[in-house]
Amino acid sequence: YPRLPELIEEIKKRGMTAFLVTNGTNPEMLRKLLKNEKYYPTQFYLTLSAPDEETFESVCHPLIDDAWNKINESLSLINKFKRSTIRLTLAKERNMVKPELYSELIKKADPEFIECKAYVWVGYSRYRLDKEAMPRHDEIKEFAQKIARLSGYKVVDEKEESRVVLLAKQDKD
Repeated sequence: YPRLPELIEEIKKRGMTAFLVTNGTNPEMLRKLLKNEKYYPTQFYLTLSAPDEETFESVCHPLIDDAWNKINESLSLINKFKRSTIRLTLAKERNMVKPELYSELIKKADPEFIECKAYVWVGYSRYRLDKEAMPRHDEIKEFAQKIARLSGYKVVDEKEESRVVLLAKQDKD
């Protein structure tokens, strides 16, 4: 949306929360938002759908050129926002692989939070994936714990019914 900065500014003027979620393929817009704090969303989420370019290409089948490089560029910008989160929406045998590579990307991006969340077999995705691609909560928790160990983050919360585990930066005392 070309007027996203103005939209975020208006939302905040009205005393509401501006919650922005991106797939990271438009780093130019992130640069626009970073030009002025009034354009900063209250909460910024970047959904990281793969740990490497090969997995990204096979899972996402991007329609735009240079998508993986754009995502990496966006990852380099997210820690400039006040409250940033990388969301990993994980599907078994698709992108729930290579926690060490996810951890390298996370360390470079340096977000405040990481959300490890299970893919849920709903909507149109049911035509693309089998129900078996949906991880159980214990599988998400185990994967999140690997990410935590490798990235230096710690598990701070989880919701079993939502199949989600939240990681936060370790205090540097």
